[in-house]
Amino acid sequence: MKYRILLLLAFAFSSATAAATETRFGAWILDERSNGVGEAYTTNESGSSLGVLCLKECFAYIDPKIRCNNGEKYPILFSSQMGVGSRVTLCFHAGEKMVLKFEELGFITANTTKQGLIGFSIGMPDAQFKVVKFDMEGAGDSIGGLLTHTRSNNQRTVDKIY
Repeated sequence: MKYRILLLLAFAFSSATAAATETRFGAWILDERSNGVGEAYTTNESGSSLGVLCLKECFAYIDPKIRCNNGEKYPILFSSQMGVGSRVTLCFHAGEKMVLKFEELGFITANTTKQGLIGFSIGMPDAQFKVVKFDMEGAGDSIGGLLTHTRSNNQRTVDKIY
């Protein structure tokens, strides 16, 4: 767990020191750094984010602006044009930021083939749910660009995606 937090902090540090290029693809932004680190993400009207971050490894995440316990697993429900189901996420903290990391990237990339919305429902205390929706327009181009950028700028491989 400490390793993941260090990776996120490394990304935050590299953001300040490496030249960045941001490109918009529909509702998604591709943020490429000169050091090979990058992120493809979208932000909804409530400030929640969904994206893929590549440091030494690539992983998908959702930042629904909730408090979660570092290292704990959180099941979430989803609905998209590709279908409905559930996934398990893992909470990790990087400073004040709390993010839910998906156990698999393939889930997000599979949902980039269709435009439209993807919605998530996250269980909260006291029988409440946090519901967030994201526009998937441009996700395929943004994530594809990120993986290409990461492969071409790093000696590491992104074929092993977490």
